[in-house]
Amino acid sequence: MGGSIGAQKNLARWYELIELADPRQWFFVQIGEVHWAALTKEDTIALEKVMSCSPENILLRDEYLPDERAFNDIIRTSDVIFAVYRDF
Repeated sequence: MGGSIGAQKNLARWYELIELADPRQWFFVQIGEVHWAALTKEDTIALEKVMSCSPENILLRDEYLPDERAFNDIIRTSDVIFAVYRDF
């Protein structure tokens, strides 16, 4: 997941997927500015839970990368790209 992260990104479903995935097989990346005020209550609770338990199979970076080419490289090396947009 990346970019501007607010209610449209559906963090609750994203973290639900991560929790269900086998951490020995799947690694998740979330890079982008989290707009806390724009999150739903469900998304906020889910994000706080993930931040407090720090699962081994997720990298969280609450900021934009200074060079978008680095973000494109992450996308390019990914096996799966999963869109969790709410109401898409």
